[in-house]
Amino acid sequence: MHIHTKQITTVKPKPELRSSLKGAALRGSSVTLECVLDQSAGWRFYWTKHTQNPQNEFSTETHSHTISSVSVSDGGQYWCRAGRGNPVNYTPYSDALWVNVTAVKPKPELRSSLKGAALRGSSVTLECVLDQSAGWRFYWTKDTQNPQNEFSTETRFHTISSVSVSDGGQYWCRAGRGNPVNYTPYSDALRVNVTAVKPKPELRSSLKGAALRGSSVTLECVLDQSAGWRFYWTKHTQNPQNEFSTETRFHTISSVTVSDGGQYWCRAGRGNPVNYTPYSDALWVNVIAVKPKPELRSSLKGAALRGSSVTLECVLDQSAGWRFYWTKHTQNPQNEFSTETRFHTISSVSVSDGGQYWCRAGRGNPVNYTPYSDALRVNVTAVKPKPELRSSLKGAALRGSSVTLECVLDQSAGWRFYWTKHAQNPQNEFSTETRFHTISSVSVSDGGQYWCRAGRGNPVNYTPYSDALWVNVIAVKPKPELRSSLKGAALRGSSVTLECVLDQSAGWRFYWTKDTQNPQNEFSTETRFHTISSVSVSDGGQYWCRAGRGNPVNYTPYSDALWVNVTDLSIPETRFSVLSLLSSLLAMSPYLLVSIILGVKCYRARAQPDEVNRM
Repeated sequence: MHIHTKQITTVKPKPELRSSLKGAALRGSSVTLECVLDQSAGWRFYWTKHTQNPQNEFSTETHSHTISSVSVSDGGQYWCRAGRGNPVNYTPYSDALWVNVTAVKPKPELRSSLKGAALRGSSVTLECVLDQSAGWRFYWTKDTQNPQNEFSTETRFHTISSVSVSDGGQYWCRAGRGNPVNYTPYSDALRVNVTAVKPKPELRSSLKGAALRGSSVTLECVLDQSAGWRFYWTKHTQNPQNEFSTETRFHTISSVTVSDGGQYWCRAGRGNPVNYTPYSDALWVNVIAVKPKPELRSSLKGAALRGSSVTLECVLDQSAGWRFYWTKHTQNPQNEFSTETRFHTISSVSVSDGGQYWCRAGRGNPVNYTPYSDALRVNVTAVKPKPELRSSLKGAALRGSSVTLECVLDQSAGWRFYWTKHAQNPQNEFSTETRFHTISSVSVSDGGQYWCRAGRGNPVNYTPYSDALWVNVIAVKPKPELRSSLKGAALRGSSVTLECVLDQSAGWRFYWTKDTQNPQNEFSTETRFHTISSVSVSDGGQYWCRAGRGNPVNYTPYSDALWVNVTDLSIPETRFSVLSLLSSLLAMSPYLLVSIILGVKCYRARAQPDEVNRM
């Protein structure tokens, strides 16, 4: 006979150690530790500090241990465990609990229940906020921090039920506990301003524009100081005899008629006798009997791909309380279906979902319908779109630069994008949630042919692959070309722009030097242009440029040197004017010079006989 024994394993419960305080304990305050154990009957509780050392344990009959007035030395790690029986059977130790003790007294923050000035006669509540609030009494003073004038409350609140102008001023609070009392510092001052000017309410409407007959309109009488007020409403004239009142600042007309249209005013009042505010400005409520015509819109532009999602929207300016009705192919109420919202979504369209759609809205009992919207045609195609693969770079990519590929698809909602390189091989594909794939720092091995496609659904419905896109990566650093906006010498005072031309320019910064290729004397620009607005002779000389990007900076070689020549040469106006005049005269009469020469010769011929006669 075989006897089968069953081994019973008892799992010892692990207690949880908790503190009565959240955050640091203020020196002198009370802290209670609690050793929480689900099975607590008959247990004794053991406590240790700093280390899990049974030699240093002390025990309590209950699961609580209180330090009545903590000191900084009471701070540290605590553990607890429970035990019962003889010999004692112990539970495991709890997780460690840190008790942090601070000697810095907390500074309370004084807050007000009102924003801005308090209206005379209104109620104001001040709150003395303190993180460590257990056991504190709160002390309040006004105008000066004078303990002789303090009054105290058991809670952190002090309420002035009906403020007067004399209640205005600066207030402080502090907290204290113990015997003798240990006080916190005073809070910062809080100014309570009390005004005797009655506030003027603002009357608003829940509708923008005209209200449709039968619709709901809510008027709101907005008042900054609204506690304890009753609201009074009048129509057509500011006549207290025709007023009606509400306990809240709202007045709702559930189903407006044309007769409800007109001017409305509101005011508020409180007290006995009633103290009224001024009337609000007038608000016009316009009611029209013409039914609005909704507009039917689609979430897609163009044809919907079979299997994609399409949402139709029935747009109505006055939409509160309406139900929306939809029909297809014909405006036939017998074939209508309805939705509570203005949207109708076809999650996965088929070719049979294509056609003309109309919508209208209705509300009330019996239902009051709007006219039908204009027809909207939904076209569904079974042809899968072919994506287009584009690159962020034109031309070759420089090794180490960033390249972003984009898989462009007209119908992109809900798609996931798949990428492959070298061959159209689904086994080697990787996917992205967006249509972008970025290679942050391209290497020569990243070069090659890329394809992309998109897919969605379960199982996945793929588009065809895009056409191949070549990504060329080069390791040779490009050498920039330095150009000038001027040909020849620059005239002193003119503007000269130098351009550092680089085929691969994305992300580069440009560096410039003059007279020598000296990095110590370089200056840089964010663009490839450097402009000297008014050149001087000293600006002349040889210039070089180079480009760099990355961290640390990866520089291109320097460009070839470019000479900038600056000249101070100019022609005086007088000389220029004489030369211009002579040039003009000679141009007008080609024979003028010949006539002058002949005249001189004749003059000399006459002069010679006279000289002979004198001899």
